[in-house]
Amino acid sequence: MANNLKVMNLTGCVSLFRIPDFSGFMALERLILKGCEGLVEINASPDDLRHLNSLDIQDCCRIRKLPDNLCFMESLRELLVDGTSIQEISIPPGCLKKLETLSARNCKSLVQVSSSIGYLESLSHLALDNSRITCLPDSTGELIKLERLSLRGCRSISKLPFSIGQLGSLVFLDLSGTGFTELPISIENMKNLKVLSLEGSCIKQLPPVIGMLEKLEEIHARSCSDLEGEIPCEIGKLLLLRILSLSDTRIHGLPETISRLSHLQSLDMDLCNELRVLPELPTSLLCLQVSSHSMEEIPDLVDLNDLKYLYLSDNSHQRESFQGDSSKLVHAPSPQWLGMLTKLETLQLSLSRITTLPSKLACLSRLKKLVLHCVDLQCVLQLPPNLSTLSIGHCKSMSVLSDLSNQKNLLELELIHSPISEIQGLRCLASLQVLDVMDCGLQTLHGLGKLGSLRRLILDGCDNLEQLPNLSGLKKLKELKLRECENLFQVEGLGGLESLEVLQISGCRSLEWFDDPAHLKLLKFLEVKDCNTLHKTLSSSLGRLPNLSELKRLKVSELELHEKIKPSGAEARKLPELPSLKTLKSLYAEGSD
Repeated sequence: MANNLKVMNLTGCVSLFRIPDFSGFMALERLILKGCEGLVEINASPDDLRHLNSLDIQDCCRIRKLPDNLCFMESLRELLVDGTSIQEISIPPGCLKKLETLSARNCKSLVQVSSSIGYLESLSHLALDNSRITCLPDSTGELIKLERLSLRGCRSISKLPFSIGQLGSLVFLDLSGTGFTELPISIENMKNLKVLSLEGSCIKQLPPVIGMLEKLEEIHARSCSDLEGEIPCEIGKLLLLRILSLSDTRIHGLPETISRLSHLQSLDMDLCNELRVLPELPTSLLCLQVSSHSMEEIPDLVDLNDLKYLYLSDNSHQRESFQGDSSKLVHAPSPQWLGMLTKLETLQLSLSRITTLPSKLACLSRLKKLVLHCVDLQCVLQLPPNLSTLSIGHCKSMSVLSDLSNQKNLLELELIHSPISEIQGLRCLASLQVLDVMDCGLQTLHGLGKLGSLRRLILDGCDNLEQLPNLSGLKKLKELKLRECENLFQVEGLGGLESLEVLQISGCRSLEWFDDPAHLKLLKFLEVKDCNTLHKTLSSSLGRLPNLSELKRLKVSELELHEKIKPSGAEARKLPELPSLKTLKSLYAEGSD
């Protein structure tokens, strides 16, 4: 059997200091030593490794150099040295002629790749991510079969050799997180390149020669903070381009030629705060994200008939709280073209100046997620019928929410920083699982007790809310958080919440009473904080906590123990006996007496 063994896996053998004798395993093709932290070197005899085609020494952190017997590994096709302490990659002449994959990711001590790497004539995949190398040798250009090159996170490397243009077989090039400020013009010869990733690099401009990469399908340049100006018009030659990601850059314009990109499906220009206007965009787009402080006009997207995801923002919801109205948008009461995008599935709008939405918005039957953060939006007359998520935020001019009676499929409802006083049709939301209301003008929650599918309820900063309906019908509720509801004085039906796992009540200073929490048998987290009146009621309940056998965290501040259970004398600072809290992991009693 040993003579036929092809794979030996010794992963995680941390006490292995020397590899075993392989002389009896003449057919061994794959040797896995991943995570053998005690291993210092690969000291097998040359004959033992002659038929090996894969050697994995990933995370063998004490190995400081490549094996000395590499030349004898005539069949080796894969060498994985990720996470080792090797300092240099040097290949003896004539060795590893069949090697196809060399991966040295996260080798923090790796500072040099010698010119001998050019000897690897069969290499198709080279990964040097997060190493400390400062350059690639000119001989890199001799790797004519190389298809994937990854230098992600190599911050110390700032320049590619001109010879890189000789990599005519290259399909994937990842320079994300590197120190490169520019690409060599020789990249124009990479005729097979399909994916170019520059995310988080120091690149300042995309060169015009990028238009020569005729097979390019993806450009990823997100979070390139030095990338500025306009994208070169030559990008219009990339007829196969599908993805263009330029978010969080200083790009201030796209060329008119972008409309020629008939295969473009995703354009991401989120957080491009110097972008002022958009040109005509290709009708092939499925996903469009655009946000900018400098946006001067809302683009007309009526021709984007295939669009499924749309995010448009002038970031007004981020600025209005501390800068006032600084939007550069011209008056745009309602973008009527929104109702024409019949294939939309997700729509996120964060635009000032919009006061109404088109009535045809209700006809978008495929729309599942609607997020509206529009400070001047006054109302939404009618909503699409098949929403699963609805979020209304920072709509300072909206006091009335559209009737939700027809939203039978709504799963999540979020209302944030809006003066909405009532949720009409709440009782009809039979499928609703999440209801989050924060800093709104809600005065009542009629129908809340009918939401039998509700799993999470968060009410935060609802100062006008004085009383909740009876909650005992919320049999599936797992999480209840009541925070900073200053005037809320009563919560009924708490004891009927048989599925409740998390109960947090903080800053509800008027709350005088709620049901005994000792009936909540699945409760795992209980926090009561800054509820001056409630603490007296809760004190009497702590003595009946034996039913809370699953409680893992109890946090109560400024607790005053009830007279019936309050000890005296030397015992005065002790909590009452809590005998069945066997799973309790943390207990807080801040400011308690």
